[in-house]
Amino acid sequence: YGVQVGYAGGVVKVTGGYGLSGEVDLREKGVVKGDIGFEGLPYVVGFGGVYGDMAGGFEYRGGEWKVEGRKAKVWYEGEGKYPGVEVGAFRVGGGAVEAEVVQVRGEGYGVVGRVKGSYEDLASHPAIKIEAAMHGIGRELETYTIDGEYRDKKVKATIGLSELPLEKLNLKGVGGGLTGKIEVDGELDVSRWGSFDEILANFPSLRYEARLVGGEYNNVPINMEFSGSLEKGVLDLSAPKIEYARQELEILYAKVLPLEKKASFSFFYKNVLGEDRLEASATLDLAYSESKGNVDGKAPSRELSFSGKVQNAKYRETSIEGWVFSGTYGDAGMNFEGGKGDLSASLDSNGKFSAWLSKKLPITGTIQGSLVDGAVTASIEDLDVDLKTVGVFIPSKDFMVTSGRMKGDLTIKGLLSDPEFSGSLDLSGVTVNSKELIIGNIGPFSTRLVFAGKNFEALPTEISLESGRLDVSASGLLDSWTLSDLKVNIVSSADSVVSVSTRIAGITAISAKAKVDMVLSLENDTVVAEGSVFLESGQVLISPAGFLPENLPADSGSMGYRILTTISFGKQLEVYLPDNKLPLVKGFTSPTSHLTLKFDSASQNFSLDGQIDLRSGYVLYYLRSFFLKDGKIDFAENNTKFNPLVTATAELRESASNGPVKITLSAERSPLENLNPTLSSVPYYPETQLIALMSGGVLAADTKQTLDVREAAIASSEFIPQLNIFKTFEQNVQKALGIDIVYIRSTFMQRWLLDLTKPVTEANAEDPLARYLDQSELYLGKYLTDSVFLHAGLKFREDPLVSSSRLRLDSEFGIELEAPFGLINWSITPSTEEGSLVTGQRLSLSWRYMF
Repeated sequence: YGVQVGYAGGVVKVTGGYGLSGEVDLREKGVVKGDIGFEGLPYVVGFGGVYGDMAGGFEYRGGEWKVEGRKAKVWYEGEGKYPGVEVGAFRVGGGAVEAEVVQVRGEGYGVVGRVKGSYEDLASHPAIKIEAAMHGIGRELETYTIDGEYRDKKVKATIGLSELPLEKLNLKGVGGGLTGKIEVDGELDVSRWGSFDEILANFPSLRYEARLVGGEYNNVPINMEFSGSLEKGVLDLSAPKIEYARQELEILYAKVLPLEKKASFSFFYKNVLGEDRLEASATLDLAYSESKGNVDGKAPSRELSFSGKVQNAKYRETSIEGWVFSGTYGDAGMNFEGGKGDLSASLDSNGKFSAWLSKKLPITGTIQGSLVDGAVTASIEDLDVDLKTVGVFIPSKDFMVTSGRMKGDLTIKGLLSDPEFSGSLDLSGVTVNSKELIIGNIGPFSTRLVFAGKNFEALPTEISLESGRLDVSASGLLDSWTLSDLKVNIVSSADSVVSVSTRIAGITAISAKAKVDMVLSLENDTVVAEGSVFLESGQVLISPAGFLPENLPADSGSMGYRILTTISFGKQLEVYLPDNKLPLVKGFTSPTSHLTLKFDSASQNFSLDGQIDLRSGYVLYYLRSFFLKDGKIDFAENNTKFNPLVTATAELRESASNGPVKITLSAERSPLENLNPTLSSVPYYPETQLIALMSGGVLAADTKQTLDVREAAIASSEFIPQLNIFKTFEQNVQKALGIDIVYIRSTFMQRWLLDLTKPVTEANAEDPLARYLDQSELYLGKYLTDSVFLHAGLKFREDPLVSSSRLRLDSEFGIELEAPFGLINWSITPSTEEGSLVTGQRLSLSWRYMF
């Protein structure tokens, strides 16, 4: 190193390469002291070198050394990159060790902290204590603590860590931090260490526990806690639960015996496929063996043997109480056997393989072939698949294979990564139960899948449904084991219809009967549907909220879809906007209706254009249902807005003190979100009085009177019984009798609430029941033609002139005629007075001008 040494007056001075400089003071008898420093001083080791920096002072007095250093650094350079250790402001001597700054830094990571300790009798019976507290550089939450003691060849230490970054382990896709502790307690005699087996056998007892914090693999969260021990060369590990991607391992236990080259595992496995749980418990035993070569030139061989058992496996209707398996894997190849001979497979060192599946399994057949340099040649013979048993593993509960078999032979040839196929598979007796899109039982049907090279084709077949038939054919490409260029043609046979239930963004079809003429194709993991759909009957909900970006289905990473379809309508289809619970507009469509829908699930782009003409239905306004005589809804919607325009003429029948009132609602291209129609009536009433009239008499007819908050809130509560209690009855009567208008109206709830909240100074009603049922009525109406309307009604009325019960029941029957010169209304109101039937009749003529 080019060292130069000089001595003068009891002081030795040293200089040299690598910044070596210092001096040693020998002037005091029995004392040696000085200061020394160097930078990058190397010491060659194998293919690399150990390098060091040093700056500090030292003293030897009375047989004891003391060192005080300003800095010390040691690092290794060779193949690869290794961490370095740097110490600053350290002191050693007097049985104590202390370093203010200890830093370990590697590529992309590092820790820093403080270390202190003590030592005794290092020469004969060493005793050492150490305490350390460190944290990650730039990562305050990453901490490490050490508290340990070595005495009489025994060690006792606790090592704590918090949020150790798993990125440091260089495991691809693994993220998060590890928090836990390690406890070491036992004899530590390094003189008995030699080989790896000897180190394990003589290592002190070790116990550990840890958990993952923010753990993930490939950006999918992992939750895990585990603990275990290392005792006399035996490693134990247990974990109560490990969760990853809807999969769970519970009661995991592992025992590894490195000295015996054996290991055993047991666990309980859970997974969710679709909406159903797959669960099973399993055990696995492993044993590794290695034979030495001999003088005859026989090469050594390595082999891993395994055996285990899967038991109490359950998924939907399928369960397996116990299934055993065993096999070997090594230099000679692989052998596997399961289910006591039900399944056997082998692969030798030359690449020849075979497999046999017995008839006890849902998949049977034989496979033979070879795999050499990535090229495969194989034949599958007598393949027989029970589609019902295999179909239970289809994740969706909305699509279930209930019967069917697939049989045939195939040959495979070419690169294993991209082979070609030839042969055919026959599907017979296939039936499917579907609860999504096309609902009901599908099949039974039969067809043949023909394979030629990378192409396959499903021959045309007719599939029977519960209420119709479909003609289906398909073709596609198997490229690198990936299905592509798939095209499926689906056409309703003749006049048959299919049952459809599905949701596409804001359009929901419920038990709709439809005729379809669609072509389905597969483009880069996207299903493309093009064609036409004729909706004959059922219900369709069109909800603007369903098209909003926050309500569109999130990208789940699964296969997307793109739709371009024209939709036409029949006379028996009901349309609801925005839903069927509280629709603003509902009605039966006219065959003149048509829509064009474009939708892309990946970009969430859509457009909906066209017009729905309504033959009859209802418009909800002021919480009253107006009978729709004529209406249409215009759509020109896309991602920027969804607010269709409503044009409607609807009417409502009310009773006033002067007789029946026909209220007409009119809207001309009014936006759905701000539906603001006009009201008119025969006989004429101002719009404010019509609103009061529709409140059922709860609000005063004098609309100049200001309502308090209590009255306004209670008056608007009519929709509670109207839409929930009576709605089902009204719909059932309407459908059973074919009546156009049916409604039950009662203000019982509002009057009761008014009584509960009235001031104490207000008098109670003389007959509360008569007050509560006053103006409650049942009204029915039927259009015989567009200009002839029959109607009937029953109404409870409070009569203050009756002495016993103030409640009486009035009835009315009538006919309304649209004449060129006006509206003619003839009504009959029968009643009983003094025991005889009295019939009151009324004939009225009215007209109106719209301007």
